[in-house]
Parts: sequence; C-alpha cells; structure tokens
Amino acid sequence: GVINMVTVDGPEAGEVVFNHRDFAGLHFTGSTGVFRQLWKTIGTNIAKYRTYPRIVGETGGKDFIVAHPSAHPLEVATGISRGAFEFQGQKCS
Repeated sequence: GVINMVTVDGPEAGEVVFNHRDFAGLHFTGSTGVFRQLWKTIGTNIAKYRTYPRIVGETGGKDFIVAHPSAHPLEVATGISRGAFEFQGQKCS
C-alpha cells in the first residue's frame, strides 16, 4: 500500500477542501467550537457541492474511570497514565 501525507495548517486545508465541488464528507473528532465553525463553513458552501456531504462530529468528549474495589491500584494507575497520553483522539470512531 501507499500512504500519502500532506502537512498543512487546518484553516489553510479547509479553504481548499471546503470550497471544492467534490467535497463529500467530514468525520471530525475534536472541540465543539472547531466543529461548529466547520459545520458553518460547509453550510455556507452547500450550493457549490455536487452532493450533500455527510458530516459526523464527535465533540466535547469526557473520559471517566471506574475501578472495581478488587482492581490492583498499580494497574489502575498505569491505565490512567496511558489513557492520558496514548492515542489522544485517534481511538474515536
């Protein structure tokens, strides 16, 4: 397989992507404020698109931990630490 990667600032990419007639969808995980801005931009450009884009937004997530009294404290602490730093946002959807 081939992996293509283009590094660019979000607003700069959005200017190109959301103005293109073939824009077909967005699956976003992040802040509610950013998603609302993306949604507004897509809505403003809706007449430009060939089809109605599919839009999914996962925003404002809050993680919590439930530990059973029989759980090993060191393993719970390790899980909390890993959860704070691994796969931030990448495990959604």
